[in-house]
Amino acid sequence: MNAPRQPSQQIVAAVQVQQVRLVEGRCRTTVRAPEPGMVINYPVRARLKEHRPDGTFCVEASVEARVTKKKSQRPRILVEATFELTYKLPRTMSVSTSELEVFANTNAIFNVWPYFREFIQSMFERMALPAPILPLYKGSLESRDKTRDKQ
Repeated sequence: MNAPRQPSQQIVAAVQVQQVRLVEGRCRTTVRAPEPGMVINYPVRARLKEHRPDGTFCVEASVEARVTKKKSQRPRILVEATFELTYKLPRTMSVSTSELEVFANTNAIFNVWPYFREFIQSMFERMALPAPILPLYKGSLESRDKTRDKQ
């Protein structure tokens, strides 16, 4: 099995975030309060959207807070957000599209995670539901039993 590729340290050291922009957000609930046995998952994904000749590139990153009953696939609570991150590299730095794709799939999610956390907490509160405390992002997220968050 191949190990996941890591972005070049040269890119990580040189890149600067120029803008983080919400491009889509939505929420839906079919419950008025958390129910026993609910599980919350946070699927995340990111992709390189655009690589410009001036050294800027855009990444689209999406996350969901998907609350389900343990054996059900149908979400009882769903909050989704998609952000566009614009990055800048020095003009003198030459990088390939594949290197930027690796960066998008790893570092970009770490960069946007605080924005996801705020959006998800805000939307839960607007639905009059107790807001989950999203875990620190460490490269992957495990399912969590929502009832444990209350203790």
